Amino acid sequence: MTNRELKGEVAGTRYMLKGALWKFTLLPGLLELQLAEQLLQHGVEVTLWPNVDRSDLRVKHGGMDLDIDAKVWISPRALGHHLESVRASTLRWIVIPDYQQAHVGWLQSVCPPGLQVFTQSQCIKELTKRAHPF
Repeated sequence: MTNRELKGEVAGTRYMLKGALWKFTLLPGLLELQLAEQLLQHGVEVTLWPNVDRSDLRVKHGGMDLDIDAKVWISPRALGHHLESVRASTLRWIVIPDYQQAHVGWLQSVCPPGLQVFTQSQCIKELTKRAHPF
């Protein structure tokens, strides 16, 4: 799995998700599954949708639990406004697609304490480094 653009298919007798379901379940779901697969390949312990989707992934490394939420929003500004209102009770990373890398700095600047923003590639790199520090 990669974060490459998905090619469409002729629908034929297949069904299609309505816009909101496609936008809020399929796209983030693909990013969640890609993150889990990549982290598992690097030997990082991952649980998808822990505690009935309290977060998208829970990662255990170095005796610490980290919650990760995958966010595939068309509007980085709308995501920023959403992040401003999030109250993290534990360390939480927000992971966005690599193609939105230009927005990481601004999104990070509006996050409350306890939240950090990474692209998919940055997340994998950082967690791999932390899981295997030497």
